[in-house]
Amino acid sequence: MPESDMALLEEIAELEAPVTVDELADHLIWPADPPIETWADVHELLYDERLPTLEARGLLAFDSEKGMIEHVRETEDHAKEVWFSRPVLGLLSLVLLATMLFLVSTVVVTATPF
Repeated sequence: MPESDMALLEEIAELEAPVTVDELADHLIWPADPPIETWADVHELLYDERLPTLEARGLLAFDSEKGMIEHVRETEDHAKEVWFSRPVLGLLSLVLLATMLFLVSTVVVTATPF
């Protein structure tokens, strides 16, 4: 079971919507194949706590009567939480590296007597 809400949303996004709570529980415990009690605990935690909380925050649509998760919604808060994705961090690293190379080369050129 993912610890954070963001990790749980990523797991849900991997599945084709709409998805049932049963399918999500299966996805989360696979390939461990734990005892049925563990599956039931995961299902109960999703159904009673995690999914209603995510729905209340506006991050997904959860129909508790049908046990269906309709979709993950992109929100402004969600976008703020994921601005540091790998491509963005990679780009920032390249910019920092280029800046450092420029500064070092400038120091070397100005310190070298002609």
